[in-house]
Amino acid sequence: QISSVQLRELAKYIKNLRKNNDLKNKYTINTIIEEIENDSESSKTTKQALIGWLSELDRLKLFGPQENPVINNFVEQGAISIFNLQNEISIRKKQIIVDYICTRLFYLRRMNEIPPFLLIIEESHQFCPEAAHSKAISKRIIETIAREGRKFMACLCLISQRPKKLSTTALSQTNSKLILNIKNPYDLKHLMDSSEAITKEYANMISSLGVGEMLLMGNAVNYPIFVDIRARKFKSPTEHKTLAQECVNWKKIHSF
Repeated sequence: QISSVQLRELAKYIKNLRKNNDLKNKYTINTIIEEIENDSESSKTTKQALIGWLSELDRLKLFGPQENPVINNFVEQGAISIFNLQNEISIRKKQIIVDYICTRLFYLRRMNEIPPFLLIIEESHQFCPEAAHSKAISKRIIETIAREGRKFMACLCLISQRPKKLSTTALSQTNSKLILNIKNPYDLKHLMDSSEAITKEYANMISSLGVGEMLLMGNAVNYPIFVDIRARKFKSPTEHKTLAQECVNWKKIHSF
């Protein structure tokens, strides 16, 4: 993680680049690295740390001179925008993308430049983990939205199959919880620790829920209720495939 001293030095370099009229605010990570290398006054240790950190970011190939995507273009009343990250393997890349999207959404909402929104994060334990030693870059902004978002009508929905790995800070700030069957005792205990409403009695009910059954509790209802969930209408093209079928199909395609 970048230290406060390094962050202050980095801000100084970026400020200098913004003052450069020739660049017109269109600088890249390599431009920042060159600015650091040309500085003869700062500490060599700090410069090396910053260059190493920026070089790592540059290798991710996520950054350029212009904002992309432009978040303002994706947020409309009555519309859903989906950011599909399933083809990205690197967790760190995913966290950086989620951090960028969350940060921009929250800023634009506070400035009243976009309408109120509901941000839904699937596999949220990957982006806002409980572990204190975690270096998930997206954790801070997600916890911030969980704490402060309701003041600006920036709503947050966290989805996870492993609540034990999800930040207690974020989990405890959720006003309502929709809980499906959970067998793992550690996940159940984590839920109980994050919410006073989930007693031992409710924990036993949660572990006995059937397929398509859900417990809804919190501010959304006057008291906890059980809900039957209809079968989803969308069918994934891969959900009915088996390993044997995939092997047969692969052999057909690659046979000569």
